[in-house]
Amino acid sequence: MHRDRKWLKAGRCASSSRSRPRTAGRHKSASGPLARLPKVELASSSDTLPSTTSAASIYLWNWQDMQAIWMAPTLNQAQTATYGPRIAELHYSGNWAVNQIVDYTGFFRDETDGVKYDQAQDFTTTGYLDQNGVLHGDYGTYNGSPTPIQMSRDFVMVPNEPFMVVRYTLTNPSATTSYKWNVLDQVHLNNTNTSDNVTGSYSSGTDTLYADMTASGQYVVFLGAMQTPGSYQVGNDSDCTASDTTASAWCQFDANGTLADNSSLATPNMDLGFQNEVTIAPNSTQTLYYYLGIAPTMSAAEADVGTASGESGPYWYAQTGTDYSNWLDAGKTVSTTDSGVNTAYLRNLVVIKNSQNPGDGLFPATTNPGSYSYKAWVRDSSFDAMALDAAGHYSEAQQFWDWMAANQGSNGTWETTYDLWTGAYISFVQPEYDSIGEFLNRNSMHSVETLISDVHNHAAVAMNYNLIYGAWSASGQDGSGANYQWGPWWDNNCTNQANFSLPAGFATSNIYFFDPGNSSWQGYIFGREKDAEDVYPFDGWQMDQLGTLVGNPVYTCSGVAVTPTSEFSGFITNAYNALGGDIVFNAPGQYGQQQVAANPDLTFLYTECWPSNGQTTCRRRSTTTRLGATVPSPRCLPRTQTRPMPTTTQRQTRASSTRPVFSTKMPRSSLREATTLSSAMSTICWTPRTT
Repeated sequence: MHRDRKWLKAGRCASSSRSRPRTAGRHKSASGPLARLPKVELASSSDTLPSTTSAASIYLWNWQDMQAIWMAPTLNQAQTATYGPRIAELHYSGNWAVNQIVDYTGFFRDETDGVKYDQAQDFTTTGYLDQNGVLHGDYGTYNGSPTPIQMSRDFVMVPNEPFMVVRYTLTNPSATTSYKWNVLDQVHLNNTNTSDNVTGSYSSGTDTLYADMTASGQYVVFLGAMQTPGSYQVGNDSDCTASDTTASAWCQFDANGTLADNSSLATPNMDLGFQNEVTIAPNSTQTLYYYLGIAPTMSAAEADVGTASGESGPYWYAQTGTDYSNWLDAGKTVSTTDSGVNTAYLRNLVVIKNSQNPGDGLFPATTNPGSYSYKAWVRDSSFDAMALDAAGHYSEAQQFWDWMAANQGSNGTWETTYDLWTGAYISFVQPEYDSIGEFLNRNSMHSVETLISDVHNHAAVAMNYNLIYGAWSASGQDGSGANYQWGPWWDNNCTNQANFSLPAGFATSNIYFFDPGNSSWQGYIFGREKDAEDVYPFDGWQMDQLGTLVGNPVYTCSGVAVTPTSEFSGFITNAYNALGGDIVFNAPGQYGQQQVAANPDLTFLYTECWPSNGQTTCRRRSTTTRLGATVPSPRCLPRTQTRPMPTTTQRQTRASSTRPVFSTKMPRSSLREATTLSSAMSTICWTPRTT
């Protein structure tokens, strides 16, 4: 059944409704002038499988103030690996352009067989971001040979928390042999001013290492172990003499398999590291968890550590999955018979969300900076924002459209590329003008979609508001498919088509009327309604008409006299059969009200009270009582007092801007009650008695 919602647009004076069974969802089976085509579900004989080619670089962000980039050992075929799979960049909102780390990498030793796996650049690796917000990093061969332990290093950037949680999963596939496996988790800081020291420290209470870079105008980076560490190190990354107490964590791990437990140091070039050794029994798995975060001050970092260490690693992974599930569910989902396609849709949305720069809303041309660095194409970012809009994630798209609006040149164009982190213009392959059309086309769609989404979020229905029998003056020649011969004519010889003149300055000089009982016109206008509903998630059609302004009688092109009010009910029924959904009908000045009130396909009926018909908004009594129910009357307005008119073109063309309007909102739960009260409510429009 339909959602229980308030009406976005409801009766302005008198209202009635009829209760009837409704089809689930927006549409029902088709019949009438326009047969509604069924939605086609894509079918596949087998599920689409993920690519065997890994992404080389992936963005992560915490939906707030922290963004990281995971990278494989090489970003393209021309590179020679110097680093292994790692978090290569960590950016913070105070200065998005500065990378706060050199790398955050894992290293390994097989203590059972005495083999080191600590030249991380010698690993092959695969990485991907799943729909739960987990970046999976799987280790492959090492120098071309498999390792006895299957290893992965996964990451979640916990939404709205200033830290990421890393998970090592170590699986022993052997049925007979146990392995002692040694792990070093190390971050190397990027001090941008080497004349200033980084101050490092260790907190045994939370098993956390701190690197305070505020002396160089940067931030505090912290690394924590979520199990008791075997050893730890605040190290000088420039010192590789393993016997030195303050030497680099990696150098000590490479030489000894342990760290020196140095807890304090001031040096321009600092690394922080934790070491853990685990025994992995045959056919079993061990996991290790760490967290890495950033804060503007030491006190803020300590508070964040309290949050991170206050829960377990599995808790933060589950919380991240819940947050992403809720985010995806808040948008639009797809369903095909190919589960691989369904999964790819969700994962692509997660990739787009994580890639967007939180500061300016731009998207990188590619998540791999190996070829195009950190350029953001306006055109390509527009496509990302369009995808988010189409998927119902409007706030993320809004940030980019706002950036475009704020950065449009004085000549109405945009440059081709801008810097992802700063938004500054970068000269590259100019000009490229297709972003102009993308902005004009999509920004208008974004506005409508956002309004509909806001309405739905407030438990209301969003109605497509359209005249049931009007078209612009050039509709017969503009290729739209409308035909003047479908119109009602004021003369019985197919001349002088009924119309309404508009004031100077409107987009069209006249609104020309069409016969609502003409099957060709119905097929045409129902088709245009379907076009709108295929693009926008409207809940139904709010049908408008212009009352007595059409004239009576009018004639078909063959000279047959017709009365439009006698055709309204059939129009409503055919529209419902073709389109389904909710139908709201306006009977201005009560024109056509009696003819449609009993139509079972009508959800809601309302009437505009027109003073030009001698009507006022209410009778001067406090309540109306019918059928044992008491209905409050609206506040009476003096004949000379009016309410402001809406500014929409459709309403301005119907009557004088001085007519009073009484606006009501009726909850969906009240619709059945309104059915029995309709006769009472329909008497709200009154013709004042003259003396």
